[in-house]
Amino acid sequence: MRSFHVFMLFETSLDNNSDIAHFKLKMEKYSIIK
Repeated sequence: MRSFHVFMLFETSLDNNSDIAHFKLKMEKYSIIK
């Protein structure tokens, strides 16, 4: 849970990054595995 919260903050900081969609997909898979 804590790592997910850190990810949310990280995602916010990358909001204007064109790679955010790919990063979200990777994190989504990680969340499913965990």
